[in-house]
Amino acid sequence: MTVFLDVNQFEKMIEDIVWDLDVSYLDAVFAYCDKNEVEYEDVVKLIKKSIKLKQKLEFEGIQTGQLKRNTAAALF
Repeated sequence: MTVFLDVNQFEKMIEDIVWDLDVSYLDAVFAYCDKNEVEYEDVVKLIKKSIKLKQKLEFEGIQTGQLKRNTAAALF
């Protein structure tokens, strides 16, 4: 399991995956977890601390119809 130094480092890793693989932020989180054998539940804490990632995941969810605008705010 990879140890994260801080939320900013995790954000950078996810951003790199998004751009390198041309995937959504959610898919990037899944790809990161799968590649590094990290449980999905373990990254939730980091995502909750990251306003930037929360906003991007929420925006994608609304754009794809996976989240409703008023439901998204309640998740985070």
